[in-house]
Amino acid sequence: MSDKISATRCRRRSTVLLATAILVAGAIVMVVQPWSSSPTTTAPPVSAPTWTPSILVTTHVATTVNNYEFTAKFANMRTYPINCELDTGVPHGMTAATWQGAYCLSYTPSLLQNVRMDSHGQLKTCVGQDCGSNPALTTPVVNTGTMITAGQFSCVVGDDYVECHLNGKSGNFRISNTAISSGH
Repeated sequence: MSDKISATRCRRRSTVLLATAILVAGAIVMVVQPWSSSPTTTAPPVSAPTWTPSILVTTHVATTVNNYEFTAKFANMRTYPINCELDTGVPHGMTAATWQGAYCLSYTPSLLQNVRMDSHGQLKTCVGQDCGSNPALTTPVVNTGTMITAGQFSCVVGDDYVECHLNGKSGNFRISNTAISSGH
């Protein structure tokens, strides 16, 4: 009798493990290749950075995704992460217009701030409680020394900051956990 119970338990465990593996594999496929019935747009080609970062770039991510988000994680564990987004043709409102720009958000217990740079290099900053947003759950984490290029925008992750530039035009910003600046 105990052999039958043991065999039944073994089959149940195998079935549960197989079902779990299928669900995990399906989730990975959805993250890597999300299928959607929504219309897609084509991002502009990636342009080469026209500036020299002040930090050694060890990894370069070039993407053609219209809306590429990333979280900058720093070696100093006391430095809070900074979330950024490079948009290269995201539909804007109810019109056919699209928005292109770089956006970064820094949040600490004492300071919440963000900065946006449009495709003309114009900056808009926001400081205070109403300046936050949430990154997507699947946002990739990048480390110091990583450069991300999408369309005409490039960002590099420094020791405790993210610096973004509008390639070939004047326009840039640097955001840290304590300040936003431009003119780098």
